[in-house]
Parts: sequence; structure tokens; C-alpha cells
Amino acid sequence: MTKTYLLLFFLLITSAVFTLYKLDHRSFFTDELVYFYSGEAIFKLGDFSLNTEVPPLGKYMAGVTQMLGGRSVFLLRTPFALTLLLSGLVTFFIIKSFLGSWWALFGSAVLLWSPFIFTETRMLMLEGPLLLLWLLFHLNFLLYIKHENRRHIVLAGVFFGLALATKIPSILLAPFSLLAIFVFKYIPARKIANRDLMDILSAGLALFASYFIVFLPQLIVTGAQGYLSHVKSIYDDYFVLRDQKGKIHFINDIAFIKSPVWYYFHFIIERYNPLLLVGAAIAPFSAFVQKSLFSYYWLLFLLISFSFNQVLGVKQVRYIAYFELPLVFLVVVLVYEIHKRFERTGKLLAVSLVLTLFLSRVAFAITETPTGYNALYKHMAEKTANFTNGERIYVFGSIRSSRWYFFGLQDNLFVSRKEQLDWEILDIEINTFRYLIFDKFEIMKEPETPFYAYARNNANNYDISYLNEFEIYTLKEAGARL
Repeated sequence: MTKTYLLLFFLLITSAVFTLYKLDHRSFFTDELVYFYSGEAIFKLGDFSLNTEVPPLGKYMAGVTQMLGGRSVFLLRTPFALTLLLSGLVTFFIIKSFLGSWWALFGSAVLLWSPFIFTETRMLMLEGPLLLLWLLFHLNFLLYIKHENRRHIVLAGVFFGLALATKIPSILLAPFSLLAIFVFKYIPARKIANRDLMDILSAGLALFASYFIVFLPQLIVTGAQGYLSHVKSIYDDYFVLRDQKGKIHFINDIAFIKSPVWYYFHFIIERYNPLLLVGAAIAPFSAFVQKSLFSYYWLLFLLISFSFNQVLGVKQVRYIAYFELPLVFLVVVLVYEIHKRFERTGKLLAVSLVLTLFLSRVAFAITETPTGYNALYKHMAEKTANFTNGERIYVFGSIRSSRWYFFGLQDNLFVSRKEQLDWEILDIEINTFRYLIFDKFEIMKEPETPFYAYARNNANNYDISYLNEFEIYTLKEAGARL
């Protein structure tokens, strides 16, 4: 046992290095900025009106990190990224309770180094804390089904409430919980005992209490109206406007107006190594081989989680982490069952899978470079002697992201706009910009923008270069100075 915990400690330390190394390289994403400013507004102004469709727990967390980390992307992301390590620890105890310590160690490694769970928790986003709360819910709910201890279902209710106060997709835990009780409690006993009903009621009260405790600061400041505004925003976001918001996807530089049904499969095939891909494809069927509470439980959660995310009007890569979570446990079941029947093959598979995931994390750490507007900022700092030579820059792209990185530069040195009306303001001074920079994804959304048309029509006057998704026009006459 001591050896197992030493290996677990080593696994967590190694994962911490992978998680924190180059944590600030990935460009600060638009949604991260939304949470940053929402948290800042709450803690500095007592204003809960920003991003009202999102529950407050993640915004509280963002606000605290903003107070501690200022504008350091590394410090802002660190608390969210560290939730991955806690998730690995909880995963260990879940699997240990059913399959033993060595398989728990194996499962923790698979979760900590899984492609989507790893990448999507390294941001100031809600996926990290959400997955941790889900795992804490599952730990207690599984132990309740196994041991029928009321304390466990009450704790499951607490973590359900906290998860629901973090992100709305946690609502899928409701149908899952009811189905799990029906499958694992009612069907074997052919009835729901009075004690079971009291357990469910206790869990419901715990859920209600933990959920509204999180909302208490908002209720004190805004009253019931603030909470009703939150509920209305959820309804609008998930039912009225869900198919209209953020619906354009770019896959291999091809724009899709609506999320294709194969969206998730495309990225899974792209990012999974062959061994993990085959294992993930077979793993759900291993539940019918093991025929245990543990395997059927995770199969049920996989089906509900995948179905929930598949029917959403707008799909996102980060949502894959929601059903990658149960896949991790089913992969453990698969290798466990192979090991039970073919010991040497099972050991080889377990070692091979962990080794390939480890090497993928090493390769990622070595090759990861700044992306998006972070890369653009560093590139332009080199071009302009750290913005001291007076050369003006115009960016057509994400206003939030570009202004985050170019923060502090005077307006007459840097401009970031993409509204069509800006042409009326800038057409007179367009030649005073040494650099015209266009985000290709924004251009694909608005191909008729006059700024881009101007640059293309006057291409002979510019040197054209490319940096990731950016097309950079540099005026040949180095006279565009203040």
C-alpha cells in the first residue's frame, strides 16, 4: 500500500509539472476573459449582471484569482489547472473502492493524461472545477449504492448542488441519478423502501442547500430579481438562442454554419493515439463482460453525458471532456478484464497505454508554443522594438483577446476594431498604419469587410506574411510612424 501511495504522489507531481509548464502559452481565450471580467465585477463592484446565464461559483473563483494574479495569465489559470490534480486523486479513490489500488493508479494516470481532460482544464474555464465536483459526486453516489449509507448520498447531493452552481450541464446528473437509482436499487429489490425515499429526500435537501448557499451573495445584493434574471438567461441561452450563438465552426479551415453531427468524433480521432482510440471504442462493451455495478454505472453515465452533449445545438471541443470522463473508467474496466483472463497481455496493455499517454504529454510540453493573440503580441513586440519605434498597428480580429495582450498601448499606436462603421473613421488614416493584421477566422465570418478589401487591393504596397491564423500586411515604406 505504501508503495502505491508513493507512486501516486510521483504521478501527481509529474502531472503538476505537465499541467503548469507553459501554462500561459495558449492564448487567453474569449470565454476566459468573460469569466475574468465577471469575477472582477463581482469582487470590485458587487455587480452580478455580467454573463448572467453562468452560475456564480466559477465566477467567484475567477474573481479570487483576479485579485491574487492580476493580469498574469499563468497565475490566473493556476487554480483552475490544479483542479485536474485533485480530480486525479478522487479518481484514484473511486477505482480503489471497486478494483484495487494498482488499477486505481492506472486509472488516475489515464485521466490525468487524457487528451481533452488535460488540455481543457488548463484554462480559466469551468471544466476543471466542474469535472472535480462531478467526480466527488460520483465517489459518494457509488459508495451509497454499494453500502447504502445515508451520509454518502447526502454528500453526493452537496456536490451535485455545487456542480449545478458551477455550470448548467450539471443538470444531466438529475436524470442520471434517477436512472441509477431505478437500475441499481429498484430493479434488484423490486421496490423502493421507505429508507430509500428518506435517503433521496435528504440528498435533495442537501442539493438545494448547497446550490442556494452559492447564490446567497447574489441574492443579498440583487434580491430574487437577480436570480430570476439568471434563470431567464439560462432559458434564452439553452432553448431560445442556443442554435444562434457561436454556431460557426472551423474544421480544417472549412466553416460550418451549424455543428456537424460528427463534430466530436472528428476531434477524438484527431487527438487520440491509436491504442487509446481502439480502447475507447471497445471500452463501453466491456461493461457487458464485467457485469458489475461499477461497469454498468459508468456505461450509463457515458450514454447520458454523450447524448446530452450530442443534442446541443452548438458543440465545443471542450465538451468532449464531459464524456471522456466516464470513458476513462470504462477503459480501466476493459484492461482489467483482459488482465483477468490474459494476465501478460493485460499488463502489456496497461503499461503501453500509460507509456503512450506519458510520451504524448512529454511531446506536448516540448513542442507547445504561444498561440493566437499571445503569439501575435510577442511577434509584434519583436518587430517594433517592444513597441518603442512608433509604428502603428491595426488588428481586425477578436477585440477582447487583442486588447488583453496589447493592453497599455496608446490608442494611436494600436487599434483593434472590426465593426464595418470603423471604415468611416479610419479610411483617412489607413496609410498611417505600418501593420494591418487580419485574423483569418474573423475574415471567414466577415469576408466583405472594407479593411481587408483595401489591403488586398493595395497588396503591392505591402509585404505579406503569415503567423498561425494571422495574415500580416507590412507597409513597404517604413513611414507609417507617429
